[in-house]
Amino acid sequence: MDETAILRSATAADLPALRALWERCGLHPSRSDTDTRLATLIDYAGGLFVVAEQAGIVIGSVMASWDGRRGWINVSLRRGPRISSATAE
Repeated sequence: MDETAILRSATAADLPALRALWERCGLHPSRSDTDTRLATLIDYAGGLFVVAEQAGIVIGSVMASWDGRRGWINVSLRRGPRISSATAE
Protein backbone atom coordinates (compact mmCIF):
# COMPACT_ATOMS: atom_id res chain seq x y z
CA MET A 1 0.00 0.00 0.00
CA ASP A 2 1.27 3.45 -0.92
CA GLU A 3 1.95 5.47 2.24
CA THR A 4 2.60 8.71 0.35
CA ALA A 5 0.50 11.67 1.43
CA ILE A 6 -0.07 14.64 -0.83
CA LEU A 7 -0.71 18.24 0.16
CA ARG A 8 -3.22 20.22 -1.85
CA SER A 9 -5.50 23.19 -1.50
CA ALA A 10 -8.79 22.40 0.20
CA THR A 11 -12.05 22.49 -1.71
CA ALA A 12 -15.59 22.94 -0.46
CA ALA A 13 -16.11 19.23 -1.24
CA ASP A 14 -13.55 18.43 1.51
CA LEU A 15 -15.61 20.07 4.27
CA PRO A 16 -17.44 16.91 5.48
CA ALA A 17 -14.13 15.02 5.76
CA LEU A 18 -12.47 18.01 7.41
CA ARG A 19 -15.25 18.34 9.98
CA ALA A 20 -14.93 14.62 10.79
CA LEU A 21 -11.14 15.00 11.16
CA TRP A 22 -11.52 18.03 13.43
CA GLU A 23 -14.06 16.19 15.56
CA ARG A 24 -11.66 13.24 15.98
CA CYS A 25 -8.95 15.72 16.96
CA GLY A 26 -11.20 17.21 19.65
CA LEU A 27 -11.68 20.48 17.80
CA HIS A 28 -15.06 22.11 17.76
CA PRO A 29 -15.38 24.96 15.27
CA SER A 30 -17.55 27.82 16.43
CA ARG A 31 -21.16 28.18 15.33
CA SER A 32 -20.07 30.90 12.93
CA ASP A 33 -17.78 28.43 11.10
CA THR A 34 -20.54 27.21 8.82
CA ASP A 35 -19.84 25.31 5.62
CA THR A 36 -20.86 28.43 3.72
CA ARG A 37 -18.33 30.62 5.55
CA LEU A 38 -15.58 28.01 5.28
CA ALA A 39 -16.29 27.57 1.56
CA THR A 40 -16.00 31.35 1.17
CA LEU A 41 -12.63 31.26 2.95
CA ILE A 42 -11.47 28.49 0.61
CA ASP A 43 -12.59 30.48 -2.44
CA TYR A 44 -11.02 33.70 -1.16
CA ALA A 45 -7.70 32.36 0.14
CA GLY A 46 -7.49 28.71 -0.86
CA GLY A 47 -3.71 28.65 -0.46
CA LEU A 48 -4.20 29.26 3.26
CA PHE A 49 -6.35 26.16 3.65
CA VAL A 50 -4.48 22.94 2.84
CA VAL A 51 -5.39 19.28 3.23
CA ALA A 52 -3.15 16.23 3.47
CA GLU A 53 -4.60 13.30 1.59
CA GLN A 54 -3.51 9.67 1.55
CA ALA A 55 -5.14 7.01 -0.61
CA GLY A 56 -8.06 9.39 -1.24
CA ILE A 57 -8.66 10.01 2.49
CA VAL A 58 -8.17 13.39 4.17
CA ILE A 59 -5.71 12.72 6.99
CA GLY A 60 -4.69 16.27 7.88
CA SER A 61 -5.38 19.94 7.48
CA VAL A 62 -3.57 23.24 7.87
CA MET A 63 -5.61 26.42 8.02
CA ALA A 64 -4.10 29.87 8.32
CA SER A 65 -6.10 32.97 9.13
CA TRP A 66 -5.50 36.62 9.94
CA ASP A 67 -7.79 39.15 11.54
CA GLY A 68 -5.82 42.22 10.42
CA ARG A 69 -3.66 42.23 13.54
CA ARG A 70 -2.96 38.63 14.56
CA GLY A 71 -2.50 35.46 12.58
CA TRP A 72 -3.24 31.83 13.41
CA ILE A 73 -2.12 28.51 12.00
CA ASN A 74 -4.28 25.51 12.92
CA VAL A 75 -2.91 22.03 12.21
CA SER A 76 -4.85 18.75 12.54
CA LEU A 77 -3.37 15.37 11.66
CA ARG A 78 -4.56 11.80 11.77
CA ARG A 79 -1.82 9.26 11.26
CA GLY A 80 -2.69 5.66 12.10
CA PRO A 81 -4.05 5.54 15.64
CA ARG A 82 -2.49 8.89 16.55
CA ILE A 83 -4.58 12.03 16.26
CA SER A 84 -3.24 15.44 17.14
CA SER A 85 -3.93 19.10 16.66
CA ALA A 86 -2.14 22.35 17.43
CA THR A 87 -2.72 26.05 17.06
CA ALA A 88 0.01 28.66 16.76
CA GLU A 89 -0.74 32.31 17.25
